[in-house]
Amino acid sequence: MKNVCKYLIIFALIPVLSCSAGKNEWIRINQLGYRNYDIKVAVLLSRKTLNLNSFKVIDVKSGKMAMAFDNVVKSEVLYPFISCYRLSLIFRN
Repeated sequence: MKNVCKYLIIFALIPVLSCSAGKNEWIRINQLGYRNYDIKVAVLLSRKTLNLNSFKVIDVKSGKMAMAFDNVVKSEVLYPFISCYRLSLIFRN
């Protein structure tokens, strides 16, 4: 149950991250939901060169970091983007 609550927090914050990224960057995620043990992944697409090796989820209300992840995987670029990363949302206990 505790992990389910964590996932709900992430899914509530991801649209905010997507909207606040500049015109050159997008975060895409399946917002329809996942089963409990499915792999949860967001995709970051950018029209500029990025060198990403970690990311944080920030609580919008408090401005504090809710979670940090270092499991970023650079993916093959999709036109018209220059950078593409898979952001795994798996919690490590």
